[in-house]
Amino acid sequence: MIALEGGDLRRERLARRSMTASPDHMHIKSVAYILPFRKSEVRDYATERLTALHHNKRIERCPNVAACCLVLFFLLGCASPAHADIIYSGLKNISLQGTKPLQTLSINVAGGAGSWDRLTLWMSTIGLGGGSNAIVATSEVALGSTWAIFPRVARYNFGDPFPSDVMYGSGSEILWGHGFGPADGDFYTPMFLGSFGGGPKYVGWIHLQVVDSDTAMPTLTVVDWAYSDVLWRRIAMGQAGPTPAPEPSSLSLLLFAGIGLMTKYVLGRLRAPTPNERHVPQ
Repeated sequence: MIALEGGDLRRERLARRSMTASPDHMHIKSVAYILPFRKSEVRDYATERLTALHHNKRIERCPNVAACCLVLFFLLGCASPAHADIIYSGLKNISLQGTKPLQTLSINVAGGAGSWDRLTLWMSTIGLGGGSNAIVATSEVALGSTWAIFPRVARYNFGDPFPSDVMYGSGSEILWGHGFGPADGDFYTPMFLGSFGGGPKYVGWIHLQVVDSDTAMPTLTVVDWAYSDVLWRRIAMGQAGPTPAPEPSSLSLLLFAGIGLMTKYVLGRLRAPTPNERHVPQ
């Protein structure tokens, strides 16, 4: 026989005798005799107490869940693909004009002082005359050609993709003349830095203009240029902005999915009590 006591203390003791709880499950024992309270009333009270107990445990686990979310955000940031930077010269409009026995223009396209980024252009009246790109150990920037037109410098339009069949010679490549006839034009051509191994092997483009190539006062103008600071990274002719970002990687997509699931889990754990959940005094 159970001694009857007054107030909530008696209800609490009766409820504790009617229930057991574990971290994994909760089970309400059958109560066959409790007077003067009905069995269903005591079972309901015990259920409310266990619900409150498990709700408190869920809240205690939330800091761990938040920490997991922070780790996922950190990994996502680390997994973001790096973007290649394009080094652009800005408008230069450096010109070489006239005819002399040998007229030379040298530009360090990367702003250095060595040979690896030095571009040398020259015009001459020697022989048939014309303009060339001198490619030697002391001036390693080579302009591009192709097997079909070698040793002439290849000409492309703004926006053309970097050619897949480009080749670079040594000694000189021909801008115009020297047996290939006059060739005025406004064009872009591939550019290769460090062709003799004196520095980083960067590739890019250079914008050139040739006018009056069939006269005694031809003009060759270097308008501007750009290259990628990633070895052998090709860029389109005239491209001066950032390299387009690659598509999200599989790892990034997985991390986004994990963050979404974790957020749903946190919100579920912190949900407000439903109208059927009564407040139970502690």
